[in-house]
Amino acid sequence: MQCVNLRRARLWRIPDQTAGSLPTILFVHGAWLGAWTFENFLGYFAERGVGCAAIDLRGHGGLVQDDVFLTSGQREMAEDVVEACQAIGGEVVVAGHSAGAAVAAIAASRFPTVGLVLLAPSPPGQLPGLEPQAPVPDGRPFAPGSIEHVKRKFVPNFSHEDVVDFAERLVHESPALLNDRRLLRVEIDRSRISGPALCLSAEKELGDFHKPGQDLATARFYDAEYWFLTGAGHCFSLEPHWRDAAFVIERWYGSHFLIP
Repeated sequence: MQCVNLRRARLWRIPDQTAGSLPTILFVHGAWLGAWTFENFLGYFAERGVGCAAIDLRGHGGLVQDDVFLTSGQREMAEDVVEACQAIGGEVVVAGHSAGAAVAAIAASRFPTVGLVLLAPSPPGQLPGLEPQAPVPDGRPFAPGSIEHVKRKFVPNFSHEDVVDFAERLVHESPALLNDRRLLRVEIDRSRISGPALCLSAEKELGDFHKPGQDLATARFYDAEYWFLTGAGHCFSLEPHWRDAAFVIERWYGSHFLIP
């Protein structure tokens, strides 16, 4: 696996085995997480000869959490994704999880990607029916919460021991990124995003940020194919049945980018 240091982020990449003839899938993690969220997916697609990559956004994966990080929201972190797309070269499908889905969509509106995958996505700020949530305090990184909260929010299907291991890998998050979602501050221009889209929704979501029907409405906003993952938690890329999600992505990718 190749590691590429960007200006404020870090790119992990497994080149494809087809001399660059297929688009690379670039995975973008959500709040408190990192590129490690996609370890299973990277191996899965690499085994199938598809180029794939994952990014540690600024302040994640052990990268510095400075004053710039504290004021970096969805728009600023999208700069990291655009830079990663440029570093990859060739065609790119961006695949974002949670807050990273909004970041990926913003990047896709700025850079000519060929496809968009939304995994348990944060919605665009202008989606009808959304209600603002209480903001977190500005000026300092925000912790992910207790072990019990982490289990309910991220990995409800994990054992206690696995939740503890998972929680140890989480980082504190930029309040600007969190408040962009909570206060619905960022609208996304769908007309500037090219290529097909796919949206995967998890059943076991906390209701405050993934109300019933919200992910389906998000999929419709992006004109995306929609799949509901029964029994899945928010971080389904790490759960025991992660291959179910990987197969859906593979099938969608193959239908658009592989010659029959």
